[in-house]
Amino acid sequence: MNTKFTKTVAVTGLTVSAFVAVCGFANTAFADEAPAVVNTPVENPAPGSFRARLLANQAVLNALKENPKDKTKISELIEAAKKESANQKANQEANQPQAEDQKLESVTDGAVIGMAGFASKTLEEYEADLRKNKQGLSEEQRDLYKRTLKTKLETLEKTYSEALDYAETIDKYDVKGADENLKAAAKEFLKNRNLLGNKSFAESDLATVRNVYDSSAEFKKKITSSLKNAIAQAKKKLLKLLRAAQQVHM
Repeated sequence: MNTKFTKTVAVTGLTVSAFVAVCGFANTAFADEAPAVVNTPVENPAPGSFRARLLANQAVLNALKENPKDKTKISELIEAAKKESANQKANQEANQPQAEDQKLESVTDGAVIGMAGFASKTLEEYEADLRKNKQGLSEEQRDLYKRTLKTKLETLEKTYSEALDYAETIDKYDVKGADENLKAAAKEFLKNRNLLGNKSFAESDLATVRNVYDSSAEFKKKITSSLKNAIAQAKKKLLKLLRAAQQVHM
C-alpha cells in the first residue's frame, strides 16, 4: 500500500476501511498528492484532487477521530456528505443548459416568429427540437417567441369567440335561414366549451387549442352573410324583448 496513503490515514485515527468509506474513494494512487499531516495549510488545491477532497472532509475526519466507534454519527456524516454532493450535482445540471447555449448555433428571428405563429409548440418543446439539431435561442428570442405565441393565441381565441356567439344564438333562438343541419352543427360545436372549461386559450394546452380553433374555423364556414344578418336580427329582437320586460317590472 502507498506509504503516503498509510501516513495520511494514520493521522486521522481511522482504519483504512473507515477512511475510504468517508472520503469516498478507494484508489490509493491519489495519495501521492496528499500531505503527511492533514492540517497542513494548503492554498487553492486542484479541484477534484485527493488533497481537495481530503480537506473538504476535514470536519468529518475530525469528528470520527474523536469517537470512531460512534457508527450512528458516522452514518449521519456520510449521509450529509452525500446530500451535499447531490445538491452540488443538481446545481451543476441546472446551469448546464446555459453553458450548452453558448455552443449551439443560432436561428433567425424570422424562424422564431414563424414557428410561434403555428401555435403548435410551447417554448420548451421548440427549444428541445432545436437542441436535437444543435441549435438554440438567445434570451431575446425566447421573449420574442412568447410574445408572438401570445398574440397568435389571442387571434385564434377571437375566432373561437365569434363562432361560439353564432352557435349559441342559433341553438337558443329562432334564426331565419338556420335549418336543422345547422342547428345540429351548432350543438356539436358547443361541446368545445367542455374541452376548455373556464380556461382561456393561453391557459390551455396547445393541442386542445388547435382542436377547438379548427372546429371554430370549420363551423364559421357554414355561416353565410345572410345568416350573419339573421343572427344579428335575432339578437336585436331578443334585446328589445329584454328591455320591454324590464319596463314592465319597473
